[in-house]
Amino acid sequence: MTFFLSSLVLPYRSLSNNGTNDEDKSLSFLYTHLKDQHIWKSMRFWDVAFLTAMHQERTRWKHQQSPPVFSPLDVKEMDEMEENTTFGQLGTILHNMRELKIPKDVCLKFLEKTSAIGNLKQDHFESLLAIVDQIEGSSESQERKSSSGSKVGKLFKNVLSVRKRSFKK
Repeated sequence: MTFFLSSLVLPYRSLSNNGTNDEDKSLSFLYTHLKDQHIWKSMRFWDVAFLTAMHQERTRWKHQQSPPVFSPLDVKEMDEMEENTTFGQLGTILHNMRELKIPKDVCLKFLEKTSAIGNLKQDHFESLLAIVDQIEGSSESQERKSSSGSKVGKLFKNVLSVRKRSFKK
């Protein structure tokens, strides 16, 4: 299960000037205490977070599925469920990356790589790309919006070519 980092709240007591606890309890967002950690800048961390989240979801599905033999319809449903889960997990992780002020180029690279791994459809890819475009300092997003589908199409073709290369190996 993944959480939106910015929504987690951490209760704490503030100290008064004399070093004793104040009577009133305060709440602060966990994000404010974690945002400056160096681990967020590591692409390896985000890769592991995505793969771990996907593994947990697959494990949960296996426990819910009692028959080990699937019909072709079940396989199609499983593929659709896998793609929807990939889309949801990527959306959550990209949101957290945006909240933690991860550079846009790192987010875009992460999206391209994980979209190829997750076998996302173009409409899901475009929706996730919109999250990346919301990252500040984005001159590319203005270009992408002005040239509408051409830049997005090129990015998605990149993803497709990565998929083809990975299947050839």
